[in-house]
Formats: sequence, structure tokens, C-alpha cells
Amino acid sequence: MTKEAILGFKEGKGEGRSSAIIEEKTVKREYPKESFEPPPLLDAVCTYISYAVIILFGHLADFWRRIGLKKDGGIAAATDVRR
Repeated sequence: MTKEAILGFKEGKGEGRSSAIIEEKTVKREYPKESFEPPPLLDAVCTYISYAVIILFGHLADFWRRIGLKKDGGIAAATDVRR
């Protein structure tokens, strides 16, 4: 192998001084095809049920706030704490 092939450039003369002319090298990489095994059915069903329960609790909390059964908590309630 030559020095030019290893370094990837050729030394050239430009306007009385040496300069480097960079050669464009395109490398086409072939990646292996990704394959994923499908998740077990029990895991998928439990995940969907968990999401449904979380959404249901959120809707219930909004409904209770709307009808006045639940006071608005959060940061405002934490500022009322006396030391």
C-alpha cells in the first residue's frame, strides 16, 4: 500500500506551496437486517390494561374536580404548609 492510499490524500503543489488535495471516498456499508422478536401476548395485554387504568384515574380525578368533590391539590396546597 502506498502512503497516499493509507492517508487518503495526495500532496500537491498549489501556488508555489504544498497543499493537500483530499480525495473523496464513499464507503457503502451494509448493515445487517434488524429483527425483533414479538413481545409475549401477556406482556402486551398487561401494558394496555395498565394504560387504560391510568387514563381512567385521570378522567375520574378531572370529573371529581369538576363537580367539586375533590379540591385542586398540587403545588398550591404545598404552599399552605406552616412550619
